[in-house]
Amino acid sequence: MITSQNRKRYRLFSKLMNNYRERQGFTITDLYTVLKKRCGYTAHFDTIRRYDRGERMPDARFVILLRKTLALTEFEFKNLVDAIIIDFNDDTYDTYRDLIKNLILEKSPCAPEPDIFQ
Repeated sequence: MITSQNRKRYRLFSKLMNNYRERQGFTITDLYTVLKKRCGYTAHFDTIRRYDRGERMPDARFVILLRKTLALTEFEFKNLVDAIIIDFNDDTYDTYRDLIKNLILEKSPCAPEPDIFQ
């Protein structure tokens, strides 16, 4: 169910991606292709197309690799993470951020430097 709060997050995610598209000329589909080649990220292509249309929010690993690929600032990355959390509150964010930190540092084949979390 899409609530008002979730709609706000969808718009935030779309705005971040649209700003990037304007600067770089990439769609999420294009970025997916880059992530697949560079990092081995896989997802059903229709799922990625749904990300592009704003019908579905990306999963954590996609967002992590996206942050690396886009060279997002910490603030932009936080907004991107916020945009995909459905039941958001401060505790959830801290837990989710820890999960993302571990995912990025331990499992991602193209992990950024740990200092992005400090």
